[in-house]
Amino acid sequence: MRRVSRAPRAKALAVVLVVSVSGFTLAACGNPETEVDGCTGTSPEVVAAISTKLNSNVGKLRNTHQFAKGTGGITFITAELHDPEKGQERDQRHDKGDLLTWSTDDIKSGQFKSVDEHARTESSWPGAPFDVRKQGAYESRACTDISRGKTRAQIKCEQDQLDANAPALPGNKDCADL
Repeated sequence: MRRVSRAPRAKALAVVLVVSVSGFTLAACGNPETEVDGCTGTSPEVVAAISTKLNSNVGKLRNTHQFAKGTGGITFITAELHDPEKGQERDQRHDKGDLLTWSTDDIKSGQFKSVDEHARTESSWPGAPFDVRKQGAYESRACTDISRGKTRAQIKCEQDQLDANAPALPGNKDCADL
């Protein structure tokens, strides 16, 4: 009687199992769609209030947005930290800065809590009892990420170009050039 080795069969089964598990794992790691309906701009007063507790010499906040839709009364504010004075590694105007997220129960109170790691290390606002997985935090970050790395002039140009009656940019200019 001839003896059949089970090693090839076991290896084949192991390969099938690894491929199956990998497929399910990679499918779960796709880019999720994020609801940005509900994003609003943030007033200069709120940006100034948050900026009072930024650590010295870390840069300035730009492209700040907030999100409060479906958050149970919490408003999330996310800004891009941009540092044009960063020594030899100086940020250029279109470099993408880190996203920092804070929260508040009352946007007019001037009191905020740091939601993510960057906000906690780059500012002295106290830590929130939750992180960016809280409903509304990720949406706030997605709102700001849309304009991340863009200057005010570039954003205004892009908005103006959405108007069908807006004049075309001169020559070979593009909004990204601003």
